[in-house]
Amino acid sequence: MINDRNAGFIGLGAMGSRIAVRLLEQGCPLLVHDSDARRTLALGAHGAETAASVAEVARACETVILSLPHPRSVEAVVGALLAHGRPGLRIVDMSTVGPSLIRTLSTKARERGIWLIDAPVSGGPARAQTGELSIMVGGDDEAVRAVWPILALAGKHPIHLGASGSGSLAKLVNNFAASWNMLGVSQAFVLATRLGLPLDKLCAAMAAGSAQSYSLARNYPKISQEDYTATFSLELGAKDLFLAFEAADEAGLHLLAQGEVRELVERLLAQGLGASDLAILHKGVEAAMSEALAPKQGIR
Repeated sequence: MINDRNAGFIGLGAMGSRIAVRLLEQGCPLLVHDSDARRTLALGAHGAETAASVAEVARACETVILSLPHPRSVEAVVGALLAHGRPGLRIVDMSTVGPSLIRTLSTKARERGIWLIDAPVSGGPARAQTGELSIMVGGDDEAVRAVWPILALAGKHPIHLGASGSGSLAKLVNNFAASWNMLGVSQAFVLATRLGLPLDKLCAAMAAGSAQSYSLARNYPKISQEDYTATFSLELGAKDLFLAFEAADEAGLHLLAQGEVRELVERLLAQGLGASDLAILHKGVEAAMSEALAPKQGIR
């Protein structure tokens, strides 16, 4: 029998499954569900209780954690939780969605006596396994305090940034900065290659100097080996980047080179590369830089 004080977990993809396993290993019992029954059963093998539906999780749990790939998934699952959950339910959304959607859903949740806490994560699958994720939290102070023990198991440095939507906005800004860093690293690599510098030695020099970064360390091995097997796909990276553009539009701001970057990303997606790792941006940068040079050099 599932105790109603158990936490529930919905969304067991690359990130969600690892966060869920981490919580189970740290002694946090979970009732889990995914739209893919195979993923649900896989977590059952790790000691989780399994549920056949979102409604079952909503009825059984006081806290439900979400890790879902798209805003439309979050909207649908939160809608089901609101329909079936009891007053006092706390929904912790670890997905990456826009702050406006979070604020809208939070208002609907409060009307039913339910709390929605946005707590998107950064750090990738490896850090999810070790509980070293960065977690950016937005929501009501009392509700956040109630779920803080769970957040502290999943992440090394959860930070409460403010009201509902604050965590989601912080995650978009974080991913925007990381994407821009990667675009800078890729341009540096293209420039260095064109001028005859060996990338392995250049990368070592950059890593020891002021250009050292997560993007450099993560993406150089993929770029140098041309292995774009996804740990975080271009499709998901594009979703986060475009959400950041939307947030900027809402703020009345135009981000520098926004049009060029959107065109570059959309071209790669149109080429069917959405399932490739985000590091495939390097190929798009390389092509765009070469095309920009062509007229000046008389290349046809």
